[in-house]
Amino acid sequence: MDIPLNTPIYLKAHTGNNLQYNSESGRAHCKNQNTKAWEQMVLIQTADKKIIIQSRWNERNLQVNESGQCVFANQNQELWEKFEVESDKDGNFYFISCHTGNVMQCDENGNAQCLNENRLAWEAWKIIYPETTEIWTSAKIKVISYSAIGAALFPATGLAAGAMVPAAMSNFGTVVPGVGTFHAPLSSFGCAATLQASSARLKSISGAAAGAAAGATYGFFSKIFHRQN
Repeated sequence: MDIPLNTPIYLKAHTGNNLQYNSESGRAHCKNQNTKAWEQMVLIQTADKKIIIQSRWNERNLQVNESGQCVFANQNQELWEKFEVESDKDGNFYFISCHTGNVMQCDENGNAQCLNENRLAWEAWKIIYPETTEIWTSAKIKVISYSAIGAALFPATGLAAGAMVPAAMSNFGTVVPGVGTFHAPLSSFGCAATLQASSARLKSISGAAAGAAAGATYGFFSKIFHRQN
């Protein structure tokens, strides 16, 4: 049976509940039938033809630790995160840990674990396709949050810059009527004038827009940096 790669899915356990990322501990649970961001997974194939189970919520990969617990701990794609996948004639999938050789199961408490090599009802998983793949992920929320912070921070910075203008003029320059601030060379580097321009710019609507763009850019690149590390 073909394994759907690089597409959002749900992994439904024998209980009818879906595998999910627990936001508090990172543990993999199957305790309800929710179909939100925490339950959407993506199956990724590695260069050596093994399978990674990745949470769409935060792009962390499911790993099997020494005790057999299944945890969405990081974005590694090493032995602890790799699975062999088997299927049967009834459309069930079985995920065998390359780390321990045991098969992922949903136990009586709703915990995902790899405790034995059985391929019975507790170890069987159905692949279900979501009605929509448009969800709020952790990455999207970060970009929006950084955008909002940037939009608020830039005008606030403008107010601070405006408040600093008198002090800069006092220390670095002289106000000339009809001209502006005349600065001592090599001492101020145009400090007061720069603060005046920054204050006017940053307190404007365009300043807020620039802040939002800067925040979004920061969120985007921080996501890439996190993925690479």
